[in-house]
Amino acid sequence: MRELATRKNYEVYSAYNQHKPHRGTPIQFDVSNRKAVEKIKPEAVIHAAALTNMDKRELDKELAWRINVEGTRNIAESCKKPILFSFTYPQTTSSTEKKECTKKMISLIQ
Repeated sequence: MRELATRKNYEVYSAYNQHKPHRGTPIQFDVSNRKAVEKIKPEAVIHAAALTNMDKRELDKELAWRINVEGTRNIAESCKKPILFSFTYPQTTSSTEKKECTKKMISLIQ
């Protein structure tokens, strides 16, 4: 996707919180911080931020919720503006969490 965007003369930014990406222009922010997300004015979004470490998710459910649900909601809200919108949803293995996240996302993008 990055290569395609670059070929079409789009600026490509790679957002991160802890692990600086090797591709695109890195921009650091926390997806669970709504004000930080609102400062970004993208033309397209591929969202893949997620807390995927199962042990950490089980031990710190609040952190998992902030990143996987609130962060996803913040990204979706920022994408309600008229932009080209691509959305990659972070997968989970917890069916309860996945169902709850999916319900929230459907309500946000309708």
